[in-house]
Amino acid sequence: MRRLLPLCALLAAAAEAETPGSVEARLREAEATLARLRSDESSILEALEVLEAEIRAAAAAADEEERRAAEAEAALGPLAAEEAAAREAFDAQIEALGPRLRARYRILRRGSHLAAEKLSAVLRSARALDRILAVDLDALREARAARLRVEAARARNEVARKEALALAEAARLRRQGAEAARAALAATLDGIRRERRLAERLGQELRDAKRRLDRELERLARARSASGFGRRYGALRRPVAGIVEVPFGRVVNAKFGTVTHHNGIDIRAPQGTEVVAVDKGKVVWAEWFRGYGNLVILDHGDGYHTLYGHLERIDVQPGEEVEGGTAIGTVGETGSLKGPFLYFELREQGKPVDPLPWFAR
Repeated sequence: MRRLLPLCALLAAAAEAETPGSVEARLREAEATLARLRSDESSILEALEVLEAEIRAAAAAADEEERRAAEAEAALGPLAAEEAAAREAFDAQIEALGPRLRARYRILRRGSHLAAEKLSAVLRSARALDRILAVDLDALREARAARLRVEAARARNEVARKEALALAEAARLRRQGAEAARAALAATLDGIRRERRLAERLGQELRDAKRRLDRELERLARARSASGFGRRYGALRRPVAGIVEVPFGRVVNAKFGTVTHHNGIDIRAPQGTEVVAVDKGKVVWAEWFRGYGNLVILDHGDGYHTLYGHLERIDVQPGEEVEGGTAIGTVGETGSLKGPFLYFELREQGKPVDPLPWFAR
């Protein structure tokens, strides 16, 4: 079995990583973050990204430790089988030796009461039995070795069991840290929403992110290729099964009364739900984009692009050609301000258009 971290070092590392990870401590950190945002003009999106990065790092570490715990747990079966086999071999050798040793004892005991001529016959039998027992002595040595193997297997089994328990505990601590960081992110977001000045700053940052995305898509739209994508109007597959929570177009903030233009649609779906390409295309972006989290952009030719934002996981690479229905990632909440959902856009010549009429009924 692969050597794992010493138990004390493993648990110490997890504990050290999550010492400030209680919900109370994290909420105090959230208050400190809000105070810092109020006092200067540092980026709100950047501060939120830092918290989100902590969540992802803790969750990834927990996943790895859970995987290693499962690996250690799986190793217990073969070790237990090894211990049982070694014990069985030892018991078999002892069982085979017992009757022969008792027979030799009876022969020698009987011979002590016989006359000399009969005694010589008994001794011949004893010597014949000794030759058999000489072979059995080798078996006895093997039995002793088998017993040592039993003890060694038992020791390895115990170490593996402790390592599995330690890894499980380390994973639990990491999960606690991720949940505490998630609580801090939620508290920070709540504080931002409650304060108009911070909410307005966040809205401005999101508009800046939108403009950066517009520039990127205008650049991509210049590299045109013929595809006939325009004829797919009303026939595209949906990128994910879910409810359109925010439609394309004019959106009014109920709390502050502000009006924004939504360039895409928000589709509410459970975290981890598979997201697919609406049609064949080429991956031209597959990485983080501030304000949109993990983002995939597909070029469908004729100046058309589709965008898939806030993905939990990206399953494609830039330059990759995909067919319609190909899994490109999963629903997540990276860069999201409201939990897991898919942000989807359709662009024509770099300009956003309402994607709903393009989907097959």
